[in-house]
Amino acid sequence: MIISRTLALASAATLATALLITGCQSGTPSAAASSAAPATATPAATPTLPPERSNQGTPPVPAAAPKPPTASLTHMMTKDEPYFDSQPGTDAKSLGSLSKGTKLLLLVPGMPYSKVLTEDGATVYVMTEGIDPIPAKK
Repeated sequence: MIISRTLALASAATLATALLITGCQSGTPSAAASSAAPATATPAATPTLPPERSNQGTPPVPAAAPKPPTASLTHMMTKDEPYFDSQPGTDAKSLGSLSKGTKLLLLVPGMPYSKVLTEDGATVYVMTEGIDPIPAKK
């Protein structure tokens, strides 16, 4: 019984070693690999280009970002405010500034920053104190 276990372990170790040494170097694919569908590369997501540090009031927008319908923009900037691509911390650097009058959709209200969708289709964080609802037309 002990001899058969020893032989089985030795055989398994030899097989594992052989697979490790020659498995990746084999010129012919294994049956499992040849029957599987070939791997295909998935296209990379369109990255957001780094913004210029010009602070012109237009946040960076990915090329494929759709602009929201004007009717869905419920808030506007009441003053020029810096914007950020994520919830800013103490050492965060502004990516630019949203100008007074910029229309927004308030996505996640918060204090001191809220997450908004701009009229250009960018999702950014701005100071909540600079956002007010758009007044209803009479």
